[in-house]
Amino acid sequence: MPVIITVAILTTAFMVLIPAIALSLGEGTWSTRGAKEYLERNGYSVVVPTAGITTGDLIPNTDSMWDIGASGNEFAEGHTDYVTLDGSLVGVTGMMDTFMDVLALDIDAIVDDEALEIADPTVCTIVAQPDVPRRLDLVFTHPTLTAYTLVIIGTNAQGNAATETWTELDGFILQTENAFATVTSITVSAMDNEALGDLLNVGTSETLGLSSNINATGDIYKIVKNAVNQTIAAGQVDVDFNTYDMSVIGLAATNDFTIWYNGNISHTN
Repeated sequence: MPVIITVAILTTAFMVLIPAIALSLGEGTWSTRGAKEYLERNGYSVVVPTAGITTGDLIPNTDSMWDIGASGNEFAEGHTDYVTLDGSLVGVTGMMDTFMDVLALDIDAIVDDEALEIADPTVCTIVAQPDVPRRLDLVFTHPTLTAYTLVIIGTNAQGNAATETWTELDGFILQTENAFATVTSITVSAMDNEALGDLLNVGTSETLGLSSNINATGDIYKIVKNAVNQTIAAGQVDVDFNTYDMSVIGLAATNDFTIWYNGNISHTN
């Protein structure tokens, strides 16, 4: 019976899998070369695994396509076309993330002057969520506070659970390592000498989070800001947490950014 290759769009904003075109590859098992040639004749620029193609493999289409998705301070859709034998995810290249109408960095966008002397632990009031996945800045005003433990819980740009823990040994001006897409809770406990005037502010930084993993600083190969190409600096790339620091390029309210990069998604069944 024929092996069917389907094309699907994987969106990073809403994680919707939309089936599109079905292509028949004919009878039998396809060699790497045979499948690649067939797909390219049908208009797909594919990267075929060197080990060959088996049922369940996904073949990235490097001619990434996208649509703008929702705008207005939301993380717009960034996605890639894939061709796959039956939908098992094995790898991704040619990713593109788009950030529309971003907000300027804001020192108290998430937590605004949380008073720490009232309760230990203090469960902070979350006044807003990050507009797009980005690192968060945490700043204590601490005229008397000498010790604390802070725990922030949320999800990162890949949609995975993320938890970070900080203490006074880390200082009183902090930045998260994860780019948080959502913040579930921020709790300050184990405080010493807290009193009136000890406050916490949590805001947004200029570092944006990618929706897929990168393996090297060179994986980010194109950045466009407001329709203008930008210079990429390896020093602004964080491979461990899949972020890019826009402070050199510059990030201001209503800016639009598109980042092209070679991503990687682990195998799932």
